[in-house]
Amino acid sequence: MLVRIFSNGYQMSVCHPEIGFLTCNYDVTYNLHTSQVWGAWIVRNSQCQPEPWGSDSLGLAQSSLAAKAKALFVAMLNVWTWAFRNVIFEGTREFFGKIS
Repeated sequence: MLVRIFSNGYQMSVCHPEIGFLTCNYDVTYNLHTSQVWGAWIVRNSQCQPEPWGSDSLGLAQSSLAAKAKALFVAMLNVWTWAFRNVIFEGTREFFGKIS
């Protein structure tokens, strides 16, 4: 298991998928002042070796939830472009805890 540690001290574990599956981790940066969205994604195999990855400007969004949805959508598009099957998508869990 890998652990990502962010500058704010937040930790997120990245689990290895079962053999035959891939994991696509994605994340987003949302600027509250400009509404600009940046997204990033990385696909890993069961040995946690990176497959394709990337990041891009995703335009503007009305909220952080909309920004997260854009990041997931672009990650899914990239996975489908590579014709991968059996993919598990993982975003940051901290985000969903802050919705309520």
